[in-house]
Amino acid sequence: MSLPAQDQIAATQKANTEAFFALAGKVIDGVEKLASLNLQATGSGLARTQAIAIKTVESAGDPQEWIALQGGLFAPLTEKLMSYGVNLFDIASTMRSAIMQTAEAQFERCSERMQAFTEEAAKRAPAGSA
Repeated sequence: MSLPAQDQIAATQKANTEAFFALAGKVIDGVEKLASLNLQATGSGLARTQAIAIKTVESAGDPQEWIALQGGLFAPLTEKLMSYGVNLFDIASTMRSAIMQTAEAQFERCSERMQAFTEEAAKRAPAGSA
């Protein structure tokens, strides 16, 4: 049984390297989107909290009114958290899909190469070997 030609080995290594960098690029894109989402959520949350805090301090005449205004903080926060969760799920599912697609394509290529190698080895086997 002979080993695959040098150009086949080089082609396999090239395909593996390309698959690795394609996958790494997809992961980096996902991490970039996640970082952007976190920065956006932090920035808008901080700005909104500051605006509400200033409004609360300025408009509250007595402690009861101040407590009532504080309760208004939770409704927008809940909405923002829900939006953040939806965006986070979208990013995660997009990354998962891209990774699975790359892995499946790589597995198929590997299976095809292994099948071709096995067929080639069978052709080159000495007569009478089973």
